[in-house]
Amino acid sequence: MQTRTSSVTISSALAAKWCASPRSLRCAIAVHCHSARGPAAAIVGVSIFWLCLFWAPVVQAATADAELEAQVQRVAAELRCLVCQNQTLADSHAELARDLRAQVREMLASGKSEAQVREFMVARYGDFVLYRPPFKTTTLLLWVGPFVLLLAGIWALRRIAIGRRRTVADVALSDEEQARLRAIVAGAENEAR
Repeated sequence: MQTRTSSVTISSALAAKWCASPRSLRCAIAVHCHSARGPAAAIVGVSIFWLCLFWAPVVQAATADAELEAQVQRVAAELRCLVCQNQTLADSHAELARDLRAQVREMLASGKSEAQVREFMVARYGDFVLYRPPFKTTTLLLWVGPFVLLLAGIWALRRIAIGRRRTVADVALSDEEQARLRAIVAGAENEAR
């Protein structure tokens, strides 16, 4: 007794997976043609072939572009916009930022690594272009400066507070001023009763 299998429906995602390499394309068509019989199998096999023939470059280009864009975004997130200065290259909408992103994209597309692109940008613009500059002698002020300013501000406020207390304590009233003060206080006490 022979059983007849029906033709298999192929989704575009499965066809794209099969189209990843020529060998897998041949295997997909062979598997499909052996699993189905008759003219329907031939039509489906030829359809898969043409779908893969035209779909493979689109899938490969989209995958390559997505991978390249992910690399560009990673590098651009580590670089400072030279115009905005408080935004990363990825977040900035300045014209120079767009140009630098395009330059990063070109360098990555030409085969340079992310580290080589960062080194190029640092060589061209200095450590300032890095959104998180490295801790070294030339950037010591960037890392230590805020803490030094905070301590200097606290010290200055303390000196001002101590100076005011001394000024108030050092000022003494003359005998005449003390007598007038006593009279005012005594008058206020009499009125309150």
